[in-house]
This record gives sequence, C-alpha cells and structure tokens, in this order.
Amino acid sequence: RQRQMCIRDRYDAIAESYDSLFKDEVSIEENNKIASMLFDVPGIILDVGCGTGLFLDILKVSPDEYFGIDPSNKMLEVFRKKHPGYYNLCIPFEMFNLKFMVFNTVVALFGSASYIEVEALTDIPEEKNLFLMFYKETYHPVTYERSGCELEYYEHSRCELEQGFPHCEVKEFGNYYIVTNV
Repeated sequence: RQRQMCIRDRYDAIAESYDSLFKDEVSIEENNKIASMLFDVPGIILDVGCGTGLFLDILKVSPDEYFGIDPSNKMLEVFRKKHPGYYNLCIPFEMFNLKFMVFNTVVALFGSASYIEVEALTDIPEEKNLFLMFYKETYHPVTYERSGCELEYYEHSRCELEQGFPHCEVKEFGNYYIVTNV
C-alpha cells in the first residue's frame, strides 16, 4: 500500500510535464515500434498504468474498446484533457481485480507492469491477450533521470517471467521485457 501511495504522489508531481519528457527522437521511435506491435490488438483493451494516455496517443481505438487505470489522479486529469470520452479510473493497481475482468486484452506499456506484483498479473486467465512491458533488471528508467523522481519497482529476470507466464512469449525490446501472446 505504501508503494502505491509513493507511485501516486511521484507521478502526481510530474503529471503536467510528463509528456514533454518523451518528445525526443528515441522515444518517438520506440512509440512507433510499439504501435506497430499493437496494431491489431483484438477486443476491449484494459490499459494498466495508462498515465496521460500514451496508448491512445500512438494507437487510435474507439472509446467503447478502451478502459484505462492508473494510481495517479493528476496523470488522469491530463489524460482526460487529451482524450475526452475515454473511460478511465484512478485506482491502485493491486486493488483492481484482473482475474474477473471483461476485457479481451491487457496492456501495460513501458515498464508499467513493473509496479504491479507479478502474482496479480499471472492470475489473468490464459484466454486473455497480454502485452506487458517490464523493466529489464539492469535498467534505470529514463523517466527517473528526466524527472528526478526515483521509485521502487519489482524486478524480474527473463527466466522468472517465462516461468510466470508459460502461455506467453517473452521478448526483449530495448530496456524492456515484453510478455505477450498477441
């Protein structure tokens, strides 16, 4: 619970300037590559750690096919200004029961999955589509460098992720592991 409060408070503090931290060429190129991987994601999407709406910035889906959750209300305020009409909810990740969700696909971009206890994610039924990005164990998130905000997150090796998600492929993408079955 304390970890989630810290995440919320830190991201609340940088919410207004968050998007400006990722206008560089490398970030834009990463976004384009991720967008191409997610181009045909099926069904209703749950965006875990949706923040200011990066998923909707890089991919267009209709409001009735999207739902975002994030622990930072300030990040969601920015999201709502950018993407009016899209559903979102401010809630700590661990309080959202992913096991009984009605969504077809769960997405957690650019390290968002690293802030969630892996057990909460491995409880997702196998028939759901996953695209979860975890920080590699040696990576120091660029968000921290650019914002001056340091946060605790869960570290997982590729082997641990392969064992925890046996029905998925674990890919390397820059400083991330992507757990996916889409």
